[in-house]
Amino acid sequence: MICFFIAVAIGFWLHGPGDFRYMNTSVIFKKYKDKPLRFLANKSASTLSDIAVHNSDVLNSKEIWMKLMLAFIFFGLMLVAIAFVNFGMTILN
Repeated sequence: MICFFIAVAIGFWLHGPGDFRYMNTSVIFKKYKDKPLRFLANKSASTLSDIAVHNSDVLNSKEIWMKLMLAFIFFGLMLVAIAFVNFGMTILN
């Protein structure tokens, strides 16, 4: 059961808010209102590219913890299965 509690705790921790970024287009359009549309499109594309790289780094940093959580779940299931087999053997004997 301890393995399951650890896995759930890691899952809750991973589910917490991360440092995700987003683009507020109204700020960009207000800041560069005198610039041509081509500049705004390039600026928006550049900003979205930077945001995508940052957000993927945030998600990839959680990969190790997700694998650890799955390992705890698997290990917990194996211990439960062994406990049931042990319990069954003691009842039969």
